[in-house]
Amino acid sequence: MNQIIAPKGAVYCSEFMTELPKGIINKKDCGCGITSLAIEDKYPTIIAVPTVEIIDNKLAQYPNKRSDHQLYGVYAGIRHTDIEDYINELHPSLPPKILTTYDSFYKVAEVIVKNESKYRIVVDEFSELLDAYDYRNSAIDSLLEWLKKFSYVSYVSATPIQREKYPTQLKDLEETEIDWGQSSKIHVSRNCTSKPIDKVKFIIENYRIAGDKGYLMPNGHRSHAVYFFLNSVKQIKQILDKTKLPKELVRVICASTETNKGVLGAYTIGSALETEKKFNFITSKAFKGADFYSESGLIFIVSNSHNKNTMLSIDTDVKQIIGRLRNISNPFRNIANHIYNVDSSLLSREEFAELVEEKARETLRLLSIYAKCNPEEANTFLKPYRQENNQDHYLRFDKDGSPRFNEFRVVNDWRKWETSHAIYCKGSTVRQTYEDNDISTDSKIPDDLLTTTFRSLCLKYIQGDVDRDYIANKEPLVKQAYDCLGEDKMKALYFKKEQIRKAVFDVKPQILDAVENEIRSRFKVGSNYSRSEVKKIIASVYTELGVQKNPTATDIDDYFNTKYNKKRVDGKSTGFIEILAD
Repeated sequence: MNQIIAPKGAVYCSEFMTELPKGIINKKDCGCGITSLAIEDKYPTIIAVPTVEIIDNKLAQYPNKRSDHQLYGVYAGIRHTDIEDYINELHPSLPPKILTTYDSFYKVAEVIVKNESKYRIVVDEFSELLDAYDYRNSAIDSLLEWLKKFSYVSYVSATPIQREKYPTQLKDLEETEIDWGQSSKIHVSRNCTSKPIDKVKFIIENYRIAGDKGYLMPNGHRSHAVYFFLNSVKQIKQILDKTKLPKELVRVICASTETNKGVLGAYTIGSALETEKKFNFITSKAFKGADFYSESGLIFIVSNSHNKNTMLSIDTDVKQIIGRLRNISNPFRNIANHIYNVDSSLLSREEFAELVEEKARETLRLLSIYAKCNPEEANTFLKPYRQENNQDHYLRFDKDGSPRFNEFRVVNDWRKWETSHAIYCKGSTVRQTYEDNDISTDSKIPDDLLTTTFRSLCLKYIQGDVDRDYIANKEPLVKQAYDCLGEDKMKALYFKKEQIRKAVFDVKPQILDAVENEIRSRFKVGSNYSRSEVKKIIASVYTELGVQKNPTATDIDDYFNTKYNKKRVDGKSTGFIEILAD
């Protein structure tokens, strides 16, 4: 293995590299700018990426003050002639820089293959060649076939899979590792729960209770935004329905399909390029390669063992997700929280091996029958098995339609089992997998972030550094208790809901009526009072009637229609309140 030593203090590859080497590149750090290096160097470059989201993300970043290179994105809808026009119309001093999805690489390849020696190919996040193979096998097979025709190919990932699981043509390539020295430690707080979606609901509630000031985390910093990485649009919608989140607080990043639009209903599909919202929900569309910029966003990874799509691999998915937040100033960078459940009924190694063997036997049976068929019979026989992403066999079809045994599908199946069933079967295996991947799990998610109780609502309302209106709407008894009983009485009742309810109803009618009558008698409709004068009068009423509540001038709004204005008094701007008629 070759090794490139990063100088002490280096953050980006461009600080010590001028080009990407051929072969496998383990960049180790998700945010090291190696894709930017490939974009900004002097060589004609084609960069193959897993998703359109990554392309859009990069296109929005160029040209910039570092580079005047003109990028071009190739995906569905882009024609061969469009690619040719881009290359031909470039200024002679600028090298072609094309980003393409795996699915559309063939279009670029068909245009440039006659001049392949001029081009460098970069396959970004190449671990996706295996991780996505079960649902994108045709695109990946096509990509791998085309790559054989190019002499300079770099396969890049911060989270490469084990070498024995590489596609055959990658196994003998040279590997280069970038050594960053003492790199930042990744920290993940784990929470194993029977109901992950309910925990998400509590997190949302507590962020809303925290209000504009943000949720105060144990490290002393406040978080103003949440990034939920959950690979299920249906479960995202369940959360939105349960929490009744306003649309203006929500950003959902997922594939823009009619199915997903139908599931989300009134909630629209956003992108990584849009302005951050308080609550950001992200599917696998943006797990790898897309950049998010957030000064105080905090990551929550959500896995549900009853939905296999959400059982994310710790060695690739989790590491990639943590690298998505780019702001170095974010105090929660390199930190994530993983909420998950376990399922002891997930398949054991022996059970899964039997399934793999059964599919292999079925594949060999189909190939045996095919070998005995004439061309017309063969075509009819194979038609049901040509469907994309058929999971019942290991057949692969060549360009001429001939079937053969696809060994890479077997590797893919085992990879899925090792990163899901083998991990999420019990809590100890989740913990051990984090340790094996050098990810610290020493810290824990704060308990009060994962639940909302009557006691916690009372304490936060009394504290006052929260959105009191949200608490009052969610649990009116909290405000009633604070107004009628006061902090000391609530504490004396140990914040027990039924006891507080009884005390409020015992006191509320006569106290509130007396307060209202007294305040109404001390203010005159049509008159103006300074804010300090209003507060002083209300304070005297509270004191006389034994109401244990901190008075504010705005309390007057509970009893009168008011108008706020300012006047100059002794040369100073002073706030006044006018009492209006009902």
